[in-house]
Order: sequence, then C-alpha cells, then structure tokens
Amino acid sequence: AQMKAGDEVLVKFGPLKGMTGRLVRSSKKYYLLKEIPGIGVMLKVSRWCCVPMEEK
Repeated sequence: AQMKAGDEVLVKFGPLKGMTGRLVRSSKKYYLLKEIPGIGVMLKVSRWCCVPMEEK
C-alpha cells in the first residue's frame, strides 16, 4: 500500500520501532508526528521504515 502524508503509520524498523503517529511531509522530508494533548513533536523518519496502521 502506498503511504502519503497524513496517514496513520507504525514504525517497523530503526530506533523509533514500535512508535505510532501520523506521517507528515515538510521541505521534501518525512516526519513522524507524535501528538500528546497540547503538544506535538515531529521526528525525522524514513518513509520505508513505516507501514500503514492497517498492515500491522
């Protein structure tokens, strides 16, 4: 399945393995957006490390 910015994803590989969040794109780079009520954090991530939440 092709992922695009805005999709809910699960990180399958790398140091962020197991984290979930929303895939966002900024300045031609992809980030994992992890939201906590009142706070949002964007972590740089390679798109190939992520899978859509439906494919867990």
